Amino acid sequence: MTGNQSDSDADKKAAEAAERRLAALSDALADEEERRRREAAEQQKKEKLNSGQPSDITPASPPPPAAETSAPEKPPARLSKVQSEASQIYKEALVQAYRDGKLSKDEADVLALLRQRFGLTADELEVVAQEARLEIYTSAMADVWQDGVITEPDCQRLDRLREVLDVTAEEHVQIEREMRLQAMKREASKTPKP
Repeated sequence: MTGNQSDSDADKKAAEAAERRLAALSDALADEEERRRREAAEQQKKEKLNSGQPSDITPASPPPPAAETSAPEKPPARLSKVQSEASQIYKEALVQAYRDGKLSKDEADVLALLRQRFGLTADELEVVAQEARLEIYTSAMADVWQDGVITEPDCQRLDRLREVLDVTAEEHVQIEREMRLQAMKREASKTPKP
């Protein structure tokens, strides 16, 4: 099997795993939304009872989502876990998309769809991007140092990633130093000892 075939197989497996996780997460988000609607309806019913209105009157429109109610509500722990999973899936997709050093239109479209589907906030996206940034660059650097030799195309790819990901010179030097040490250790382990 060639390198391109194994990359393609890995991409397919990663995409399939992401689709399964996306489906599970979508179900969890739908369950959470339904729970919030029920809680809002229950709250509305309690408010009517407290105000003296008959409780059997049904509202003309569905109750507003919990975010629109007047009383601030602490988000449930389950929602935090779901959002955390959404952020993790988005981060994995981001890392995968930048693996080759550039973002294709299809990859950009998938990332946009995930952002929209998960409803990630700007703050969440910033945190995910910061986490993914060095992970992407470290992974690319590890690929380059795999055989211990850096070619001109490898340098161009890393330069492009450094620019796109805004990797500082200090971060680059630190990551490169780690990769060189790992490459030297691999070479040393291959060399037979007398």
